[in-house]
Formats: sequence, structure tokens, C-alpha cells
Amino acid sequence: MIQLDQVLVRMSSPSDGWVLRQFLLAELGGGLADKIDWTDAAAAGGWLIAEAGGVPLGIVQLLPGKPIGRVECWRIVDGLTPREAHAVALALGRVALWSLKQLGSAVAVAVVDFRRKGLKRLLKRRFGGVVSASGNVISTWIGD
Repeated sequence: MIQLDQVLVRMSSPSDGWVLRQFLLAELGGGLADKIDWTDAAAAGGWLIAEAGGVPLGIVQLLPGKPIGRVECWRIVDGLTPREAHAVALALGRVALWSLKQLGSAVAVAVVDFRRKGLKRLLKRRFGGVVSASGNVISTWIGD
């Protein structure tokens, strides 16, 4: 059983491109995942990776801004118990919100898939989040 104190959250490095790809592969339909230079994405930073014992358990992307920063692409590995998934999401959330605050954000916004009810509940209960809008997330390839 993974406990909160066993979860380490760190910034991504260039060698983590494969980690990001694995977590986001299912989310990026239409072959978008195959068009992305994942090494470059990881090297650019802005990604937090949660792990225990060197095993990646979850990711989020930090998009700092003033006055509003964003925490996007919340992904937790499949196969964890609800309690373990909660510990991973809580660790990622704590580091993500602290980081945005240090970078000058006054408000943090996150898009949460309607199927991820546990994450929505955690953000509301543990971090004081409120539902401020609903809609769809649209992905469009704009690269070369």
C-alpha cells in the first residue's frame, strides 16, 4: 500500500519524455501522441512527476501565470487503490499549488474530466476548489 509520505514529486527531466507519453497516450486521440517530441516536452519543464520507489505514479503540467495559473493533464496510473490514487493526487496537488503560488499565481485553475469524480472531490475538499465552468477540452495539432 502506497502512503502519502512515500510519494516523491519532482520536476520532469529530458529523460522523462517516455513517462509523459505513457500517461497521455490514451488522452491524445487522432495520432497526436505520435507527432509530439516527448523528449523536448519533458526538457521544457513544467511537468511534475509523482513516484514511489522510482516508479512513476502520476503527472500534472504546471502553466504558471499572473493572476491565474493552471494545473493541467492530471493523470494517475491505473491499478492503484482509491486510497493510493488519493495519496498521489494529493501530493501532486500540494506541490503544484505551492509552485504556482511561488511563481506569482493568485488563482489556480484545472480542467477535470467529468469521469474523474475522485479528483474533483479532492480538489474541492482538500484545496477549496469550486466549479467555475464546464465544457469540453479540445486538442488541435499546431506543430510542424
